Amino acid sequence: MGRTGSNTTVAIEILSAQVFLHAVEQAIVRAQHQATEGYCQMLITKMRSIECRELLQRLGFGRLACASNNRPYIVPIYFAFDSERLYCFSTLGQKIAWMRENPLVCVEADEIRGHDDWTSVVVIGHYVEIPNTAENRKSREYVRSLLQKRSLWWQSGYTISQIRRKPRPPVPVYYCILIEKLTGVRATPDSSESSQRRVRGSSMG
Repeated sequence: MGRTGSNTTVAIEILSAQVFLHAVEQAIVRAQHQATEGYCQMLITKMRSIECRELLQRLGFGRLACASNNRPYIVPIYFAFDSERLYCFSTLGQKIAWMRENPLVCVEADEIRGHDDWTSVVVIGHYVEIPNTAENRKSREYVRSLLQKRSLWWQSGYTISQIRRKPRPPVPVYYCILIEKLTGVRATPDSSESSQRRVRGSSMG
């Protein structure tokens, strides 16, 4: 890969990170404003393990974080949840190189219905690659069969491979994240606070 292609890839990754951080910052500003206005009352509760697994099973999309030389890297991924693993597809690139070097990773998946109505699950785990070898053929076919149940499961890995270099057949990489720890939280509207606001509003009318 030439220097131009490498610089383009880095620029795209930096821009993606900047866009994500800007969106997070804007969401925090909106939440703080709503809180000061009394409109952001919510209850935060821990999710049970079975609830976390149900969310992962239903969503199949999240953000993968890895690290190398004390530098973090986060990218969106599609996955298929099965038992204690998240199965994924990618092509050769920065995240695969980093995870081969440091297999300790985490994945975050969330479902947002409103500023006071959302769920978030975090997976702490271990990267395990499924090599393209004869003895792993059935394992790779099994992972592919799981991923194919979701549309566009291949898109993120394939698209990046075409941006990263001159268009050519990508080298598929199948891997899984072995789940070592699973936590989740849920935010729900605080009905008691909403009732109190309605009472205060009616009394002032």
